[in-house]
Amino acid sequence: MKSRYVRTLSLWIAALALAISCAPRASTQSSAVPTGTDRVRLSTKETKKLIVKNVRPEYPPLAQEARITGKCGVRVVINAKGELINVKLIYGHPIYAPACLDAARKWKSRPYVLSGQDVEVEGEVEMDWALSTARIWFE
Repeated sequence: MKSRYVRTLSLWIAALALAISCAPRASTQSSAVPTGTDRVRLSTKETKKLIVKNVRPEYPPLAQEARITGKCGVRVVINAKGELINVKLIYGHPIYAPACLDAARKWKSRPYVLSGQDVEVEGEVEMDWALSTARIWFE
C-alpha cells in the first residue's frame, strides 16, 4: 500500500516538474503583427474549418500514468497565405503543452477569404484529452 502511495506521489511530483519546465516563458522576440495590419478574429468553429491537415498529438505517457484528463486550448494565427505563423497554448494542464504545441505546428491550413481577399486571422481550437480512450479530438 505504501509503495503505491509513494509511486503515485512521485508521478505527481514528476508531472508538476514537467509542467513547470514546459510553462510558457516571456520571450524577447516580438511576435506582434506589423503596424497597419488588422487580423480577423474567428470563432472556434470557423478556425477548425480552415485546418485541412490535422495532426493529432500523442497522449503524454506521464499524463496517462497519472490519469490526468482535461481540455487544452490553442490559439493560432494564420497568415494570408494560409500558413500557421504563431501557435500558443492559452489554457489547459501544462503537462499537455509540448504535445499540443508540437501537433498544432504541424497542422496545414488554407487562407481565409474575406470580401474576395485572403486575410490574416486568429482563432482558437480546443483539444479534449480523454483517458478512457487515450485519444485526443477536436471539440
